[in-house]
Amino acid sequence: MRPFIKLLCLLCCHTIINVSAQVPDNSLRPDSLQQTRYTLTSGVPVNDMFNLSYSNRLGQQTPDVNAMIRNITTPADKYTGTLNIQVPIWSISTNSGDIPIHLYYTASGIKNDDIASIVGLGWGLAAGGKITRVVKGQPDNLTQLKKTSKISLWDLALFQKCNDEDWDTQRDIYYYETPNLSGSFVLDDNGGCIPVPHQNIRISRAYNDGFTITDTQGTTYYFTTNETIQETYAHNDNSVTYVSTWYLDRIVYINGAEVNLTYITGDNYQFKHYNYITRVEYHNSQAYGTRIREIPEESRDVTTTIEVQEPKYLSSISYRDQEVKFEYDDRGTYDVPKYKRLKSIDIYTSTSKIRSFVFDYYHFPNGSLKLLGLDEKPTQTLIKPICDFEYYEDEVLYARDYYGFDHWGYRNSDVSIPSKCPIIPYETVVNTSAFGSSRLPVFKYTRAQSLKKILYPNGGYKEFIYELHNGLNQKTNTHELAGGLRIKEIIEKENTNATPSLYRYEYDGGIIYDSSFAYCTQYWNLRYLKIYMHSNIPDGVNHFYDISSRSITNTQDFYGGSVVYSKVTEYLPNGSHIEYNYIPYDQYKDIEPEDYIVTETGTEYYSKELSGRTPKTIRSWGRNLLKEQKVYDSQNILLDHQSFEYELDTVNEVRIPSYKMIYDIFGDYYERPIEENPIPTRHDYALGKYEWISCPITMTKGIVHKTKYTLPQTTEYVYNERYLPELIITRECDGSCVTQKLTYAEVDDEDEALSLLCGSFVASPIEQITYKDGYVIDAELQLYKYNELKPFTTVVPSKKLSFKKQEKVDSLAFTPWWPKWPTNYDSRYHVIRSYDEYNVYGDLVSYHDANGIQHSLIYGPGSAPIAKVDNAYHSTNKDKDVNQVYFNDFETSGTTDPHAKSGNKVMSILSGVRYSFNLSNLEIGSYIVTYWYRTATDMTWKKQQQALNITDMHKWMIQIDIPIVSEATAIDDLSVLPQNASLTSAVTITGVGPISQTNERGYTTYYEYNALGLPTRILDDNRTVMKKYEYDPITLIKQ
Repeated sequence: MRPFIKLLCLLCCHTIINVSAQVPDNSLRPDSLQQTRYTLTSGVPVNDMFNLSYSNRLGQQTPDVNAMIRNITTPADKYTGTLNIQVPIWSISTNSGDIPIHLYYTASGIKNDDIASIVGLGWGLAAGGKITRVVKGQPDNLTQLKKTSKISLWDLALFQKCNDEDWDTQRDIYYYETPNLSGSFVLDDNGGCIPVPHQNIRISRAYNDGFTITDTQGTTYYFTTNETIQETYAHNDNSVTYVSTWYLDRIVYINGAEVNLTYITGDNYQFKHYNYITRVEYHNSQAYGTRIREIPEESRDVTTTIEVQEPKYLSSISYRDQEVKFEYDDRGTYDVPKYKRLKSIDIYTSTSKIRSFVFDYYHFPNGSLKLLGLDEKPTQTLIKPICDFEYYEDEVLYARDYYGFDHWGYRNSDVSIPSKCPIIPYETVVNTSAFGSSRLPVFKYTRAQSLKKILYPNGGYKEFIYELHNGLNQKTNTHELAGGLRIKEIIEKENTNATPSLYRYEYDGGIIYDSSFAYCTQYWNLRYLKIYMHSNIPDGVNHFYDISSRSITNTQDFYGGSVVYSKVTEYLPNGSHIEYNYIPYDQYKDIEPEDYIVTETGTEYYSKELSGRTPKTIRSWGRNLLKEQKVYDSQNILLDHQSFEYELDTVNEVRIPSYKMIYDIFGDYYERPIEENPIPTRHDYALGKYEWISCPITMTKGIVHKTKYTLPQTTEYVYNERYLPELIITRECDGSCVTQKLTYAEVDDEDEALSLLCGSFVASPIEQITYKDGYVIDAELQLYKYNELKPFTTVVPSKKLSFKKQEKVDSLAFTPWWPKWPTNYDSRYHVIRSYDEYNVYGDLVSYHDANGIQHSLIYGPGSAPIAKVDNAYHSTNKDKDVNQVYFNDFETSGTTDPHAKSGNKVMSILSGVRYSFNLSNLEIGSYIVTYWYRTATDMTWKKQQQALNITDMHKWMIQIDIPIVSEATAIDDLSVLPQNASLTSAVTITGVGPISQTNERGYTTYYEYNALGLPTRILDDNRTVMKKYEYDPITLIKQ
């Protein structure tokens, strides 16, 4: 497979449900609320740990994990206006699917504290998979979470216990990524894994602290190898250590095929997540009036140092004879010392390297690793450029401890040392504009160091033009700019001489996801009262605010955008355009958290918690759904109009509660003699309650509307309890109705294989029947069985049956397949293929077609078949004497020979030597032995055939000897087949292509390749050139 550039630029218009994960609103570890010391300056407590809950905890993940999370949370759709670019590198082909390896770039802008991953700033590598968690409060403690899961369990005693003993009261959010899946989940009280948003997958915790994920194809992903991080807090030197990531170790398909992944361990490395708490005083009294000031001596650095302990780096992915190896080197001391960068990806077949991809790096002015390009390196002296990358560098990012950033974390300032305190918008009491920093977005800084161009060796390129998000501020009811980039235009040029093509995007109905921009982590109120008449202390009120440098609210939607759009128009180069309309934000707003006052006897609902210190309950699964699509030509004539309806199953949704402990302090300061009672204070203890909701959502109707070129049509969908479609009803404009009925395996089937199929979460239908006007017009039935070489754990297809209408068959006269009686089905079905046998890897090795003709596939040590045989049964089961096929092309054990009959190897023969082979499971009967030979004086390959009878007596022998013509010096392609069987063979380099193909008459075609794996010549049986390929030398550059 040649690598190529694939641009997912908001063009996927038919995706109905886009699975992605949540941008978490997370909190740092709360310390004991009782660890309070008073200062002499203001009488306001300065806690060893502050009450902080902000969304930037993503900055505390490892760089590669953070890139993965952002990729999951930013799908390539128009709902968020975000561009997601993929650069495929390689794909491992298995008999059950592909394992893709690619680079990805999420073009939403580079945040000020982003760290470059192993492949550069803004880039991520999708290879293998991982599960990583963002800790909220403390690492998940199921015992504590269960004891605090209901609001009715809370009272002041439990609140103080949770505070004193650092209990866990909030669910961590886990993000997962596999070669074909991504999303997130939380744990319920019993340790069950609940996908959020809902997905038709099964996630389980393993006994060894790992996880397994099973998808709807029955593929199971095992995550065992783990990685630990330690967080240390600057203000108190406290630390917490926990397992942060579990890496994918093994993929097991339902047919028994396996993919294995290995890892190497690197040196520990550290990075920091910067934040600062500014203490702000607001004073109001008759004597002094109003005064707002910051208190530097009570402000504090709350930076977190993250140490990744024994970090894991993907070393290899292997499937049978295919292996992909990953090589790393040190990135130097620019940004994160000891953190590695990916140097190369090498592709192996058996033990031979067939391809090598290398990465070209430099660094940005702030030291971040910059990916300059991706090349292929076929030899030590050649490099083939694949693509180069350019970035917007008219403005650059400063060091990661720079505090000039907007609400969303993107740089917005050129002040050398900006104030760490933000200007708080919409605050009616405290106004920090006199000494704070603006948090408004600035486009030229937001765009700094973002990807600008992908350039190709032939002079072609893709250029990306961005703009800031723009949407309605729900608090002020005005349209404003918002943080992060959205795609405005894409300019594409195929080669040097081509005319550039322009794709343009317009956005409407944008809503700024969060307009509160909360920064206050804790609040104190002290009221000064004059007791003695001779006192000079005035009456008044002092308010104290702890202001975080970073917003403590979620500033981005679950799907990663600061603004969500209900309408996007895409203008294409040919003048046509497409309108996409989505479920609007207002229809499924996120729910504000609930605020409960904690008392000695329980809790009392107070109001919605609007301070931003508690996350919202996310309902984005009801948004980002395509509601309507219209296609217009260049003359603005409507060509196609479709709309879609959905249903949210709120009856069966799962709600997992979490609680954020909050407290504010109110006190009265009395002028009194020092020997009198201490200062009385009042603590307000509160709980902020929010929930994680897993709500199934299905598309119930798709409507094709009438246009000049389309007739109206309506399709309705009915689902079973597993949310799989069981009825698809299509109504045409002429009044006719076509209904498709789908039936699935059930766990209690009498057929154990079908029961395993269902238990493995496979969502493929067993039977599909199509009805029209009361008659059956089509039906298909797929039956399954155990793979006998791996019984009870693997399932493979056994028969495929079909019914084609020959005459009208009344629907009542047709006997559907029934899960309770799986062997009973309509007699009008006929078998179109019977899958007779599989090998231990799940490869089909023998089947017969509708005419009863037997076909067999022969596999060598690799994953590609080496021969196909017709009219013979092949079996790899040594316990059954039914095999009728033996074939050896000598590519495994032979001698290398450039003039082999097929492939690259032959078997050298001494005069008078006989060829011996193991009888194994060969069936009794008459066979023809066929082989090709050549002599010392004649290099032409000659065909030799002779009869062979296998009898009962032979079955007692371990092996049998076959005489070889005396003058032969080499033989190739030896087969033992029944008399009427025919064989075709091929020698293939996996990932490159065939090097020889021999048909049933023995005619061989040869293929030659260059160092890049590109075909150069095709030769006939006499090795005469039939076709030559030449390539533009611009694609090859001498090193």
